[in-house]
Amino acid sequence: MRTRKTFVTLTLCILLALIIAVTLNSRLVAAQLEGKTNLSKCSRFVMGAYLTTISDVNHNFASRGVITLTQDGNLFVIDSNQGGVKGSFNPFGDTQGAYNCTANREITARGINFGFPGDFGVNDIARSDIRASFSQDTQTVQGTITILSFALKANPLEEKGSVVGTFPFIGQRINAN
Repeated sequence: MRTRKTFVTLTLCILLALIIAVTLNSRLVAAQLEGKTNLSKCSRFVMGAYLTTISDVNHNFASRGVITLTQDGNLFVIDSNQGGVKGSFNPFGDTQGAYNCTANREITARGINFGFPGDFGVNDIARSDIRASFSQDTQTVQGTITILSFALKANPLEEKGSVVGTFPFIGQRINAN
């Protein structure tokens, strides 16, 4: 009876030690992964949706947009000029892509959208390269969007495109209240 009680106690102690070791090791691995990703530096500060005002290269009003950044690094952009501007450019779709933190409250992002056929040619692909910084105090963002154009069969992730322009923007976080 005494041997059996000792065996049960010893078994419980070993199981408890294993549980503690696994728990501590899991937290250590998660902390190491969190510390190694650039996204962990700022995603909790920058994630959200921002109503933006985009200017042209001469700093005149160009359009309004919404930039959405998710916690896991996804980027979504819609723009009030997606219907195209007669005499300037064809309609285009939503922009989707990814972002990465370059500093505590700064990001770079890359998004892709597709142009639709119209007066200014056939379908094409546009890549938006975005640089932005965020203020947690004012819940605002400011930055630039550089747009490059590519032929539809080109690879906008690896090839050099034609620079359409670099456009400054400012924005404010959209809150639920």
